[in-house]
Amino acid sequence: MFDMAKMMKQAKSMQDKMMTIQEELAGTRFEGQSTDGSVSISCTGKFENWEVSGLEKVAPAEANAKNKEALENLTQSIMSQTQSKMGELTKGLNIPGLKLPGM
Repeated sequence: MFDMAKMMKQAKSMQDKMMTIQEELAGTRFEGQSTDGSVSISCTGKFENWEVSGLEKVAPAEANAKNKEALENLTQSIMSQTQSKMGELTKGLNIPGLKLPGM
């Protein structure tokens, strides 16, 4: 027999868990660093409060496609770290129709 009250309780529980996950991601900083360690970027799991350091060391003549590619790679690294963390946090949540990393 279908129990609407039970379903609503489960939905509320899942909503609370998702809010907790979002808060944890927002409170976590993710960092990426160039292979030579000269440039680094970081941001929160909500992709806010970006910090970039080391670019002032890069001479304008060197600020070319290579550096752009390096920054894109650093950004992608942060995105991957965030997705991995989301996967860790959402383990055990079985949401029909919703595909989350790590599930």
